[in-house]
Amino acid sequence: MTVRLGFLGVAHAHPAIDAANLRALGVELIGVADDDDPARRRDFAERFGVPEVTITELVALAPDAVIVTARTALVAELLPAVLGIVPTVFVNKVAAATPGHLAALDALGGGFGTATPLAFAPAVRALARDVRDRRILGVRVLAHHDAAPFRSPGREWQDDPADGGGTLLSVGSHAWQLVDAVLPGASLVAIDGELAWRDVGASEDLAQAMAQVRHGGSDVPVQLTVSGLAGDDRYEVEVFTEAGIRGAVLTDAAQFGFAELAGAVAAAARRGETPYPWTTSRTAATNAVTAARLLRTTSSPAESPHD
Repeated sequence: MTVRLGFLGVAHAHPAIDAANLRALGVELIGVADDDDPARRRDFAERFGVPEVTITELVALAPDAVIVTARTALVAELLPAVLGIVPTVFVNKVAAATPGHLAALDALGGGFGTATPLAFAPAVRALARDVRDRRILGVRVLAHHDAAPFRSPGREWQDDPADGGGTLLSVGSHAWQLVDAVLPGASLVAIDGELAWRDVGASEDLAQAMAQVRHGGSDVPVQLTVSGLAGDDRYEVEVFTEAGIRGAVLTDAAQFGFAELAGAVAAAARRGETPYPWTTSRTAATNAVTAARLLRTTSSPAESPHD
């Protein structure tokens, strides 16, 4: 079966990566719709030879799958056009940046999935299997991604806490995806930490925090570092178990799970399913939103440690 896939929104870089990976798998790219940013839609269409269409036209093409990469604040507003019609609907991160976004997604009743690419990364999945039956005493996570692209022309919305979520969501969502990988379904109980800024006109550039999550009836301490500082992407997760320390370090784009995400979407589309349905992916999304809200409540640019 040749999977026919459309794109709803091309608000940031991930759809271009997805398109290349999906095409390499033999997926037919049938259309791109993005009423919010016609210029980015046009650039994407020209780059990949994909027809520009309206949302209504995209649905009428009867795709097997749709990848949604709209501005975070628009995701819940756009999803009803495809839910219940397109069998496989996958939302690229960030699906929700505020409690209001979470509530709007909950109101849709499911029918879509979401996760960051790290959920599909082979090293992360191998680590998750390794610690699945072990008693976990603590977790340390680092998520580092230069925030400069989120502040570039046309993408400033990603740096807005009320829209794309700022660094604590654009990068922090990866951190909470890693936590969820090794502690599936663990919910945030408490968090305390410090934020730091390079520029008071932007969202935070660094968060260092200690959190507690509830997993299997026990509280587990989690040390988090979320960085939007300059430098190459880097993601780390260490799991402290009664049998010793297990971990994974990802420093190369080929390790970040993008190719595996494309493969998972294509495979799910052949079955009429969706990877990481909202019923299971909601916890990581909620943890990221809640952590950002709580950390921002107790810290501000004027209080930044570098002052």
